[in-house]
Amino acid sequence: AHTVETGKVSLDQSIGSLIPELQAAGGKVADSINLRHLSTHMSGLPRLPDNLAPANPTDPYADYDRARLIAFLKGVKPARDPGVSGEYSNLAVGLLGELLAIRAEQDYGALLERVIAGPLEMSDTSLKVDADKMERLAPPHNANRDADSSWNFSAMAGAGAVRSTTADMMRFIRANLDPPQGELGAAIDLAWKQHLAAKGKSFAMGLGWHIARDGQTRWHNGQTGGYHSMLMVNRQLDAGVIVLSNTATGEVDAIAESIIQLIAGMEVKPRTFPKVPNIDAKVVARLAGRYQLVPGFVLSVRADGNQLFVQATGQTEIRVFPSSKNRWYYKVVDAKLTFDLPTEGVATSVTLHQNGRDMKAARLAD
Repeated sequence: AHTVETGKVSLDQSIGSLIPELQAAGGKVADSINLRHLSTHMSGLPRLPDNLAPANPTDPYADYDRARLIAFLKGVKPARDPGVSGEYSNLAVGLLGELLAIRAEQDYGALLERVIAGPLEMSDTSLKVDADKMERLAPPHNANRDADSSWNFSAMAGAGAVRSTTADMMRFIRANLDPPQGELGAAIDLAWKQHLAAKGKSFAMGLGWHIARDGQTRWHNGQTGGYHSMLMVNRQLDAGVIVLSNTATGEVDAIAESIIQLIAGMEVKPRTFPKVPNIDAKVVARLAGRYQLVPGFVLSVRADGNQLFVQATGQTEIRVFPSSKNRWYYKVVDAKLTFDLPTEGVATSVTLHQNGRDMKAARLAD
């Protein structure tokens, strides 16, 4: 454990030092993973905890509390040692937020208000929307533009619970372009600095910030149920871009990137979109079925005419779109499906392509 001043932490502080229960249980993660690892996605922790199991799949994080989080950490065996290689982890960011809340002895929402939203006069930035502001909350939609369900958070609040407005986020951009005096400004500058060099396809990292290939632009995006956002800040250009959307689609990222490129004086070509082929309903029907990725985790594929829908165990059903008769893609997440479709008969397996991995699932007997 590290000795720190009341309410403060150090980047090299272990997660176990902030969770005595975890420290007492022993195990490798308590001492080996520190706050810098969490903030730069070098912790070795998976993208999500395997004990998520939401009671309501349309609100997957609402009941994932501190007790479940600590229980997961006690038993987890990271795929690699901290600091070896990076992989984006919602779990790591959610854990980081919870650790800071534990250290501050207040919930994450109150900590956000005290440290950031209050000092920067971001009066519309919070975890929950007050009753008098609800009529201003844009209703959520999925990438198919169908009505969706917004998410609520407990112990994973740091991974996506913040609600805000364009005006408030412009105040946040200004604070990053010209940090205020005092501890908040010092923290903003510390987060802005590069803490991890780019490696392979992975971006260089500040604290939380991804650093673009130009070495200047800091950015972060995010997507929850029915919403997507993208924030980009460049001090050399004295400019920032914020795009908030109540449609959960990665197209928001492309819009923000185009805007910052235009500000930089780059030539930006208009976006083009591939034409979705019309697959015969009889072919689509041959893809329907249940495919097992691992025991207990199944992709249930349903055909409705020439449309295809996929539901993973414990998750909501999502429509996918064809690029060919056996290749389909999600709009709501960056993922694709490739079906093994014989000349005749039903598909025998499907491969899920996501996060750089190809995961094959065999068809289960009807």
